[in-house]
Amino acid sequence: MISIDHLFDPANRIPFREPKVENIPSFGSILYTIWNTGGDFVYVGIGGIRGQTAKDRNPRSRITQHWQGMRSGDQFCIYVQDYFVLPQMIGQPYEAQNGQIDRMVRKYIHENLSYAYVIDQSDEGNKRVRDFERSIQQGAWQGMKPLLNPF
Repeated sequence: MISIDHLFDPANRIPFREPKVENIPSFGSILYTIWNTGGDFVYVGIGGIRGQTAKDRNPRSRITQHWQGMRSGDQFCIYVQDYFVLPQMIGQPYEAQNGQIDRMVRKYIHENLSYAYVIDQSDEGNKRVRDFERSIQQGAWQGMKPLLNPF
């Protein structure tokens, strides 16, 4: 059984500028929280949920995807764009360039965000992390809800 307390302890946060993805176990399902430099709870997410067994699941891919800052197919990166990057751009000169917004999102993530995670390596882990994600979105941990994806 996993404990979500680990997700809320500042000592466990890993900056996205050095994501240390290689330290995440290579299989299982992941439940993670994302925090800004001010200590605000920004996001809760899951990964490694596809695959018949825990051995078939990759918990590293979601953190890597966020680290890359590419908005295509990544709801978290779209949220970062909408809530953090675009407001900084308002009233600023901007020259459209291919991939420019993705680079700005990546820079914001690397400079301002960190994450904490827990892994469930049981075959039922994909269901458990989904349940934990939903309960955290609803404020199950000390009434805190994530800024970007509350439920």
